[in-house]
Amino acid sequence: MSLLLVLHSDNERLEAYQQAVTQTTSEVYSTLSNLFSEINKAQHSICSDAELKLMRQYLWTHSELTDIARLQDKQIICSASWGKLASPIPLPVPTKSWQKSGFYHWRNTKDALQGTLDVNMIANNKILMLVAPNAYSSISPEELGTGFIISTNDGYIPNAFGPIDPEDIIKNSQSSFNRLVHQKCGTTGSGVCITVYNSKPGLLGKDHTFLLVICLISLVLSVLIYITLISLNNHRNSMRKALKRALRRKEIYVVFQPKVQLKTGRVVGMEALARWHHHKFGQVPPDVFVNFAEENGLMPTLTRVVIEKAIGLAGDLLRQSSHLSLNLNLSMADLSDPMLLNFIDFQRQNHEFNAEQLIFEITETSASGFEQIEQSVDRFVSRGYRISLDDFGTGYANLSWLSKIKASEIKVDRSFTHMIGSPHSTHSNTLDAIFTLLDDLKVSTVFEGIETQQQADYVLNHCRDALGQGWHYAKPMSIEQLQQFISQGYVSLDNIRPASSVTIRPMV
Repeated sequence: MSLLLVLHSDNERLEAYQQAVTQTTSEVYSTLSNLFSEINKAQHSICSDAELKLMRQYLWTHSELTDIARLQDKQIICSASWGKLASPIPLPVPTKSWQKSGFYHWRNTKDALQGTLDVNMIANNKILMLVAPNAYSSISPEELGTGFIISTNDGYIPNAFGPIDPEDIIKNSQSSFNRLVHQKCGTTGSGVCITVYNSKPGLLGKDHTFLLVICLISLVLSVLIYITLISLNNHRNSMRKALKRALRRKEIYVVFQPKVQLKTGRVVGMEALARWHHHKFGQVPPDVFVNFAEENGLMPTLTRVVIEKAIGLAGDLLRQSSHLSLNLNLSMADLSDPMLLNFIDFQRQNHEFNAEQLIFEITETSASGFEQIEQSVDRFVSRGYRISLDDFGTGYANLSWLSKIKASEIKVDRSFTHMIGSPHSTHSNTLDAIFTLLDDLKVSTVFEGIETQQQADYVLNHCRDALGQGWHYAKPMSIEQLQQFISQGYVSLDNIRPASSVTIRPMV
């Protein structure tokens, strides 16, 4: 009886899951159909500013898309994200083509522009749509063995998710004691079939020996998990207490990494980076203790300690050298902190340097609460501080952010810098596209992660006014080493060395 109840519950959940998949599929198909029609109906000149603006408006308002591109002779010549391309990007061979309708489809392939994300792409002879890999993420199933399949009338499967080969599910679409399958066709308005399944319904199909073994294993695992959780909890409690104590005693320290103007080799600024060394845990990586601070409500205190220490150490240097800037990282929660801005004003005024010498780096991690973030950024800008958009190029909404947030600086993510020198043509096309985009944006650009002279030369050849930051010039250093680095041009330490062909000129 209990197994039948479990099976009935599984059936109800599977029906609800099918409804969710059907609704999402209908929305995606409707969006794609409308956008193909609207872009063609607009009749703008190909890749003109008007057409790019229209495509960007559509892209920013449809989270299920990663990009919209214009095609010519089966090659990408421009897109909403990358603008006009320096050279066309040829499309790969489609997974499926429909000659009568003139449409092509690519299933689970590397996106044709950046080559880093697995996406689905659909195109006619004029327009290419890139469907985001997370288009169905909002309806992720609760059961591990559950999946869905979207298939067309001719048997093609444009999208599928789940642990079983979709062909196997389609061929054996009847439910059994060890597999639940529901299928509905023609429910999305696009002539497709939605098939959902649960390959592990309840405990059906499991013999007594298996269940006994599972029970014994579960018992052993429960004991091990209990011991592990107790140990982890003790560790976390210990680290939480240690971090609270370190923040109370202001034991978090700050190092600085210079920003260099590539065409002159001159130091124009530095980024403050938080560090923590504990006698028990050793040198704790920044991402570890920053994440820990966020999880335990310690971020406001950590941010204030870092800002106070960074300005306290670099304040004299900034006052004496008005051309230098100091970059400080802020979280989304920091921007919404109503008291933080007054705290920053107080610290800066104590050291008597200009507000525009402080640059606050923010990273786009989600679109939630965007209006509040926009208002918070406006408050910073209104008091003379500058905003830098960090890790540019890694999120779906960076262009949307740039259109609304008053960023005076962009920091290009190191993943793009590391593409330099790659033999892959996709990487070369990606770099050409991002340099074209940056040229159109007309804001100060910093390339992170420069580690070789080849990378520095490549960036300089494509972006004459670019700034660079990375180990090729200097690792993070103390304020004393930074002052010596700036005044003497270099520091005679193995771990702090400027580029071999660039002379770092004194700025003080």
